[in-house]
Amino acid sequence: MKKPDQNPLCNFDPRTELPPFHSIDAAHATPALQYFLEDAKSRQADLEESEFEPSWDSAIAPLESFDRELSAVWSIVSHLFSVNSTAEWRKAFTENLPDVTQFFVGLSQSEKLFARYQAVHQSAKFESLSQAQKAAIEAALRDFKLSGIDLAAEKKQQFAENSMKLSALAAKFEENVLDSTAAFHLN
Repeated sequence: MKKPDQNPLCNFDPRTELPPFHSIDAAHATPALQYFLEDAKSRQADLEESEFEPSWDSAIAPLESFDRELSAVWSIVSHLFSVNSTAEWRKAFTENLPDVTQFFVGLSQSEKLFARYQAVHQSAKFESLSQAQKAAIEAALRDFKLSGIDLAAEKKQQFAENSMKLSALAAKFEENVLDSTAAFHLN
């Protein structure tokens, strides 16, 4: 998939720049999210199949950034949906929510990515890592477990389905709060 050149959501570096909020409208959301979803899925597949040494630089550092752009764009879309609450932003948010949720649930249940973290955690090199690196690995291992990595296949699928339902319900709740707030007036 080709990167949408004229899309302001695709033309900033989330590590060093703020997004150009004044140039972003709801029509930019889906093309940008679809592009970054495909990019993140491709990078995830590459990482899952690549060989690595059980070290921070080889096993963990590549995982820390492969979905950065997707996370940044999704945060912007979520924020703009919340503060604008227009029909266009609501549509952009709700249309993309299932795909984004499915990606992040799948990511949190990836046994190959979990194995990378485990390999470093169990290696002799773990003790030589900085406190921040150790904490990041331990937090990631905890998050994998909280996302059902140790569950049987059918229970993982149920967990993923429940996560999708919860995501949809949370979005609907947010819509209802926004609608109620907009409709409120003192008599």
